[in-house]
Amino acid sequence: MIALLADVFFQESICVFLRLSGIPCPACGMTRAAIALFNFDVSSALMYHPLVLMPAAICIPALFGKLTERICIILVALLLLIWIIRMFTMFPNQAPMIFYERGLIPVIFNRIFN
Repeated sequence: MIALLADVFFQESICVFLRLSGIPCPACGMTRAAIALFNFDVSSALMYHPLVLMPAAICIPALFGKLTERICIILVALLLLIWIIRMFTMFPNQAPMIFYERGLIPVIFNRIFN
């Protein structure tokens, strides 16, 4: 909920991974994808994150006690595979896979090497 409010009102991410490394995390764009999906903009939702329905794929089996370790491993592997593909095809110039220059590691590297 906090991520949603930060994204909607401040246009700022609270993702710890992004803020430390400067690179988008595997779930980057999921909040914007959910917002687009709630607005019935399916094409934008899939552009922001192709696995926008992944939380439902986790929650529904969990509600019925059918969330197995195998399902979790498959979903995490799929998330990482999509992240790698998005890093090669979208990073660093296409939203949401944009390089965050104010991340801790990029700032430290800039101060050391500049």
